[in-house]
Amino acid sequence: MQQQQVVWPTKAEYDLAMADWVHTIQDPVLRQGVLLRDNYGPRSMGGANLYVCVYRIDNWLIRCFRATPPKRYPPDDIIERYQHIERFCHEAASRLPALVPVRVQANGIRVGARMLPIVTMPYVLNSIALGHYVEVNHNDQRRMEELTRAWQELIARMEAIPMAHGDLDLTNVLVEETAKGIQLRLVDYDNIWIPTLQGRTQTEGGHEHFQHPAFLPPRQRPYDQTMDRFSALTIFISLQAIALNPGLYDDWEADETSFLLLLSADYQDPTRADGRIAALERYPLLRPYIVELRASLREARMPRSLVTIAADADLADAGVLPVSPQATPSPAAAPRRPLSLTPPRPGGDIILMGKQPSPIAPGSPYASQMSERAPIPPPPPIRRSSSSPRRSSPLPITRPSRPWMRLDMGTISTIIIVILVVLAVLFIMVANAHG
Repeated sequence: MQQQQVVWPTKAEYDLAMADWVHTIQDPVLRQGVLLRDNYGPRSMGGANLYVCVYRIDNWLIRCFRATPPKRYPPDDIIERYQHIERFCHEAASRLPALVPVRVQANGIRVGARMLPIVTMPYVLNSIALGHYVEVNHNDQRRMEELTRAWQELIARMEAIPMAHGDLDLTNVLVEETAKGIQLRLVDYDNIWIPTLQGRTQTEGGHEHFQHPAFLPPRQRPYDQTMDRFSALTIFISLQAIALNPGLYDDWEADETSFLLLLSADYQDPTRADGRIAALERYPLLRPYIVELRASLREARMPRSLVTIAADADLADAGVLPVSPQATPSPAAAPRRPLSLTPPRPGGDIILMGKQPSPIAPGSPYASQMSERAPIPPPPPIRRSSSSPRRSSPLPITRPSRPWMRLDMGTISTIIIVILVVLAVLFIMVANAHG
C-alpha cells in the first residue's frame, strides 16, 4: 500500500526552512542543537542527493525528501519504506553491527505552510568513507588486508540476515577503526531491500562502475537479496588486488569517490586480453572471483555470493571441486587464498576459515605473493559508456598524470634552479633590447 502522494519542496525551500531550524524543526532535541553551515547557508551532507537533502545538527543527520524537477521525485511510498527500515534496523542491529539506526518523524519539519516527514540517523563519528580510507591507506598492506576481511564479513552477514543495500559504492560505506579492528557501517538506505519490502521495485540503479551492465536503467535489477552481489564482488576484487599490489591504486588512477580498479567499460569486454580483468586474473588469489565475474557478465546474471565463491574455492584447493580448467593454479605455485567465510548462523558469529595472516611478515602468504607476483601490464585506457547514467561527483573521473610525484627532492631542486636561470637570462636579454 502506498501513501497519499506528497507535494515535496525543492532544495532551495528546504535550505530556507533549515536556516530557521529552531522554529521549523519539530523535534525538541534537534531544535536545541547547532546546524552545520558553510558560507552559503545550511551545509548539505551526503552523496548524489538525487531526491534528498541531508543536513547535520550536532551529531544527527536529517534526511529530507525533495523534488528535483522535471524528472526526479521521491518514490510515493518512500516514508512507508523507511518505516519498515526503521523496524528492521532495530531488530537486526545485533546481527549486523554495520546498520545505523534510523527514525521516521512524520511531522518533522515545517516548510512554508506544509508539515513534512524527515528521517534522522546518528552521525557516525570517527569514520571516513570507504573510498577516502582506501586513498589514504592503500600503501598500508596490513590495513588493506584487514579491510578486505571486514568487507567479506559485512557481505556474509548481509546475505545471512538477509538484506541488500542497493547502492554499495565508495561513499555509502563508512570505515571506523576500533580497538577490535575495522568496523564498516552502512548509510543511505533509500534503495535497501529487506524481506518486508518484497514485491516492490528498486528506487534507483546504483553507481555504474559497481553495477552489472545488464541491469542498468532502464533495465531493472532483481529487487531481492541478490541485488548487491555484483558490487560486493567487484569491490572485493579491487580491495584484495590493492592489498596484494598497492601500486595498482596509482597506476590505474583509482578515484576516492567514483571507482577503484574496475570501470563500467571493463565489464563490456571482460575477455579482452590486455584489459584490467585479465591483468587481475594473474593473481592466483583472485582467480576464482575473476572466473565468477566473467561468468556473470557472459550469462547476464548476478554472480554467486562471496561466501559461495570462497567455499567452492576451498573445495577446489582440497581437490574436491575444480574451479575451472583455465583458472586452477598449479599446487606448487599457488599461495593461500584470502580468508573465506562460512555462512553465519542466525544471530551467531562470523566464522573465519583458516589462520589470519600477520602483517606482511617474511614468509607469510602475502609476502610471498608480493615478491613473486606476476608482472602487471600498463593499465588499459579508461573507457566509459556515454549512454550510462552516472551520479555527479565533485571530482572528475579521470585524473591527470602525476609524474612529478615520483621525483626526488634533488631532481625537483635542480629543475627549479634551471627555470630560474632561464628566466634571469630572458630578463637580461629583454632589458638589453630596450636599453
